[in-house]
Amino acid sequence: RLMFDAEDGLPQISAAHRAIRQMTLNLISNAIKFTDSGGRIAVTIRKRGEFIRFAVTDTGVGIPEKDLPRLANPFEQVATTSSRNTDGTGLGLSLTKSFAEMHGGKLSIASEEGRGTTVVFFLPIRETTRAVA
Repeated sequence: RLMFDAEDGLPQISAAHRAIRQMTLNLISNAIKFTDSGGRIAVTIRKRGEFIRFAVTDTGVGIPEKDLPRLANPFEQVATTSSRNTDGTGLGLSLTKSFAEMHGGKLSIASEEGRGTTVVFFLPIRETTRAVA
């Protein structure tokens, strides 16, 4: 089951539409790939201070704690059971982290093996300034 929950009244951010779409698709694709039938995936968007927080949480297989630090590196993947389709290049999290940082944000990953994963990227809110005539 895929759920989406965006906070009402979110401010606009100044960011590349394609980058945000790619970041979100990367995280949702990973969640789907590693969550079994009957599991849940939640996409939430909230304002947190001067940032917008985009989070994808799943009830999938989770990631061993020892593997978390290297996952946002290019071409890194965690070995899983042979019955799980893990096709991919290992670039999704790395690109998402790079896009977030290019926009002045950051990426974080929290996971518990056997219980699921939450991947979050933060993008700064940039207030628009009006030209004074």
